[in-house]
Amino acid sequence: MSDPVFIFDVHLDLSMNALEWNRDLRWSMEKIRRWEQFMNDKVD
Repeated sequence: MSDPVFIFDVHLDLSMNALEWNRDLRWSMEKIRRWEQFMNDKVD
């Protein structure tokens, strides 16, 4: 049997949201939605 292989599932979208929107991913979705309710979407 071969050695185990590590697989990383790195979510770029989560990290980009945290950086671009100053989003704290420890918050509940309800709190994030209240915090962002009047924000406008950023242009890609």
